[in-house]
Amino acid sequence: MIITSSRKPSDKTRIICKYFADFFNSEYINRGKTSFDYLLDISKESPMLVIGDHHGNPGSMTIYRSGNSTYLSVYFNVRDLHTVKYTKLKSKLPVCVGSGKLSELICNFIPFEDRIFEDVPENNSRFLEVDNENMVFYDSGSIILNLAVNSFKLIDEEY
Repeated sequence: MIITSSRKPSDKTRIICKYFADFFNSEYINRGKTSFDYLLDISKESPMLVIGDHHGNPGSMTIYRSGNSTYLSVYFNVRDLHTVKYTKLKSKLPVCVGSGKLSELICNFIPFEDRIFEDVPENNSRFLEVDNENMVFYDSGSIILNLAVNSFKLIDEEY
């Protein structure tokens, strides 16, 4: 998965992008003047996640499915961003846990080690817990990022 930001991201948005890249064991591309078409072109084999700003703060993520124009937009507020350095498990993907429509969509758009609905995994140190109102990122039993979901929508331009 490729993770990038909007054209002129705030410092907070860059930090969130780096957290996402570490959490998902993904490549972070600093957007700068890179065209969106170029990013879509290089992400044909994997999904792409774009973090957007809202009044100088990270406030949206758009996940593009690999190879087509279907995408999921999620609008959020950052509740907690813990600055503790967490482990980078480069060989292992996180687990997706949750219930509701957003959990199902996130788990289908982003590559995960496993999808477990409703129960927190017992022996996995890294997981994303999603419901229709929250996205909470855990590592080694601690919350590293907590997002309050304002809304989400699925856009499928293939039909």
